[in-house]
Amino acid sequence: MAGPTREEERHLRPTQEHVPLNGFNAQEVTTYLNNTWNEVLARHYDINLSEAEKPELYSPPVNKPAWGQRANLMVNGNDFLTELRKSFQVTANHNTQQPAATAK
Repeated sequence: MAGPTREEERHLRPTQEHVPLNGFNAQEVTTYLNNTWNEVLARHYDINLSEAEKPELYSPPVNKPAWGQRANLMVNGNDFLTELRKSFQVTANHNTQQPAATAK
């Protein structure tokens, strides 16, 4: 018999209750931002409003990545994915090396 699936494991694990710090409640902020976004989007597509009353919806002229022409590059100009692969290789090599036996 196979073990539980990931979805079943997620339901079996106890979840930690959110505790706001310094009066900051992330759930309230998330709810507010989602509701505000939905209201603005609904106003944008409302056919009863004049064009002057509708909020402007920004869209870039061309579908480009967030980095623009420097896609996947870090601030120092190195390719992020290459550096990530190198760090994984170093970590994997470090973890597979057996510690040298100490002679007494």
